[in-house]
Amino acid sequence: MVTDEIQQLKATLAGLVREQADRRALHQRQSAVIKAEAQEYMTKQAQAAERYLEHRRELGRREAGEEERPDAVQELDFEPEGFAEETEAEEAVTPQSFVQPVAPPPPPPPERAPRRARARSEDPEEDDDAFLNNRWRDE
Repeated sequence: MVTDEIQQLKATLAGLVREQADRRALHQRQSAVIKAEAQEYMTKQAQAAERYLEHRRELGRREAGEEERPDAVQELDFEPEGFAEETEAEEAVTPQSFVQPVAPPPPPPPERAPRRARARSEDPEEDDDAFLNNRWRDE
């Protein structure tokens, strides 16, 4: 009987050890997947940051007046070819110099009305009447 109980306890212990090993392996697999996803996310973030930085540098060069490089992206690169030809034809037919109308300056803000002073009580002791119910005054 004792040997049966010992065998049963050994089997239970072996099952627990096996379950713990399985859980450890599962945890390690999950952590490896999470690390890989985090690495991929950070790589994408770094690439996006590099693209943004390059874009900001290009804008800075344009504002500074530097010559544009031939490999730089231009706005006209994205126009359909037929559309660009149509706009050129329209501009050739109706050459006009258009000047933006200048808006008149806004009227000056109205002057503020002078503020009135707060009304004061005529009798200085009238303010003390509110405290007549206090015991410290009776002493």
